[in-house]
Amino acid sequence: MIRYPDSIRVYDDFLSEENAYKIYATLSSLPQQWFSNQRGFINDNNAPEKSKTWWSIHGDKGNVPELDPQGRMTYNYLATNEHQEGCNCVYCDMTHLFDQNPPPEAQGMKVIDSQLSLFRPGDYLSQHIDVYENRVWAFSYSLSVGWRPEWGGVLNAQDPDDGEWYAFPPVFNRLIMMDVTPGNQNVNHFVSEVIPSCPMNRITFSGWWGHPENPGKLLEDQLNEEVESFERPMEVFNPEDSFEFKGDFEVKFDGGDLDKAS
Repeated sequence: MIRYPDSIRVYDDFLSEENAYKIYATLSSLPQQWFSNQRGFINDNNAPEKSKTWWSIHGDKGNVPELDPQGRMTYNYLATNEHQEGCNCVYCDMTHLFDQNPPPEAQGMKVIDSQLSLFRPGDYLSQHIDVYENRVWAFSYSLSVGWRPEWGGVLNAQDPDDGEWYAFPPVFNRLIMMDVTPGNQNVNHFVSEVIPSCPMNRITFSGWWGHPENPGKLLEDQLNEEVESFERPMEVFNPEDSFEFKGDFEVKFDGGDLDKAS
């Protein structure tokens, strides 16, 4: 059995099998327009930027940002940042479930800034460190059924004490936790690129357990510098077009098939 450092926790079969598959089967009920494309990139002036734009319903996500030679954070994936809280959808149900049934390490804490993320072929999240004053445990819960490690999309986490790396393929119903307590030596982590020929999308529910009474101010990013953000124009949403979610079984969503490549 692998012995993980104190800063990393792993829970296989975190939820009951019934709850895990119920969540997976109802993901198709989420409206397409809740998913926006998250991009972090280095602009023409060699400065890091973030952007958030509604995903193209025709599958065009533009050019995926390149890794930065200086190690600054870059990324590309879809996430539910347009979700409206309190709507009683499966995403709200998951947030409530994780709030009410946290692992022992997160007892007395609340879920903060959670999201459902969808990594398509070519999507990735480069190395970075999470440091917020109100967050204690970062978590990633996998909803990908039948994922194979050679498809990429692997969460890699580094032990801050000895520099050892640990790789976690997105095994269905597995919860990964990383200690991000302010003042601690933090866990460096990244998600490897999903290979272009991958037949599925990588689906996770992620966020932080912490203390919401604190304002959640960002103390520092991976380079101790602020990264400005901007909004891109919203794309027109047509409910008759398909939202291609790509799972391992066929489900329908807004007239579209979710198990195809986007």
